[in-house]
Amino acid sequence: GCVCLDFNSWLSSYGNKAFYMNRTERFVNGKFLSSNYRKKPFEKSFAHVPFDPPYQLKWLDTNIQYLKLTNFNASDENKVISKQFYNSIKDSLTASNLIVDLRNNGGGYYSISSQFLNLLRRYADPGKIYALLNYKTVSNAEQFSIKLKDIGNVTLLGEQTMGRIAYGHNYGTKFTLPSKKFMITPTDLGGEPKDVVYEAVGIPVNIILDQSKDWIEQVKVIIQQKSKISNN
Repeated sequence: GCVCLDFNSWLSSYGNKAFYMNRTERFVNGKFLSSNYRKKPFEKSFAHVPFDPPYQLKWLDTNIQYLKLTNFNASDENKVISKQFYNSIKDSLTASNLIVDLRNNGGGYYSISSQFLNLLRRYADPGKIYALLNYKTVSNAEQFSIKLKDIGNVTLLGEQTMGRIAYGHNYGTKFTLPSKKFMITPTDLGGEPKDVVYEAVGIPVNIILDQSKDWIEQVKVIIQQKSKISNN
């Protein structure tokens, strides 16, 4: 069974006297998901996906396509890369089922993610979307996930996200208090009301996947089972 605990933690690195608070630490089955400490450090987990390539579209079966979206960063380089990828796939989503992989997507900006969201809105009627989320799906990727699930015909799978969604520190603004002992780094991101409820909580999934087995293979089985039911 799953042993889960959400809590705040105070952390400091070796040789550094400064402590910082981690508001979104989560302990699941012997693992601290944020600080990455684990009871069995060499145990393989299928919850994560490599960053490269950040964008990918491929066929997994005759009725299943796989779309990987790992980066919504608005750097000049990624603006070009993401737009080129979008243009290459905008007419290619033709399978009846689509797995959208948002694992380890550290977020970014709607200027990048909105093009893919609009594409998936068009696809979701009549296509079915299965979105993979994990604890490292954060920030704009979480905002993207909320808007995605509101489309309808979308199933969220994997594990609950981190919950760093409504507030952010993107521009490096810092204030040192008069005592010189404390420094404040204020938020420079204002979240929408529907996002705030997930702050420090995370977005729950419809189906929790087994971390000891390949997540994509698990979703393929779920899709095929649903297809058999709908065909009967």
